[in-house]
Amino acid sequence: MIKLLSSRQAAVLLGRCIVLGAAADRARTVTAPFMVVGQVNGREQAVGVANPADALAHMLEWFGLDRDAVAFWYLRADWPSPVTLIGRPVAGLVGETRRCVHLFPARPGTALFDTVTACCGTELSLTEIEWVRLGAGMPCEPCLVGGAPRGHALEG
Repeated sequence: MIKLLSSRQAAVLLGRCIVLGAAADRARTVTAPFMVVGQVNGREQAVGVANPADALAHMLEWFGLDRDAVAFWYLRADWPSPVTLIGRPVAGLVGETRRCVHLFPARPGTALFDTVTACCGTELSLTEIEWVRLGAGMPCEPCLVGGAPRGHALEG
């Protein structure tokens, strides 16, 4: 289980890791939009990853090395715009007809922990999400409405 941090704890850890994280951010290419930062065996860690599944893999690896490890992930602060992540509950978590694909917004520089909240309000743990490609699965209709760009009116 991923160890939860309060927002204050995350801010403190992020403050200590910011130099390491900033250096890692500059070293990443376009293929690594996310950062995972944490403390493992008393040492700050930061690594760039390509997707939420890789972020979870790193965090689980760290927790395997140190039961008291803490970690969180985020879309790099220098990323040019918010990103919408696409995922659905893993097989067996809910019935097959309820495994709709949700849209999870991620804003640059905002810390994400062990759960993410979809546009429709559904909250899932990282271990409960199957990340899918655009167009896969049945979409969650409330997410589609909630994830639509604001300020544009349809005419007709």
